[in-house]
Amino acid sequence: MQRLQARGYDGFYNVEVFNDEYRQMEPMKLARLARESLNQLFS
Repeated sequence: MQRLQARGYDGFYNVEVFNDEYRQMEPMKLARLARESLNQLFS
């Protein structure tokens, strides 16, 4: 992420779910997990 930001990237990021286990989860639970992961990535 730091490399993208260092190059001036200021666009959107998204989460794509490919894991079948995640696809079976309740959507709100999956959203919380994704948010937690992104928070760690961007901190």
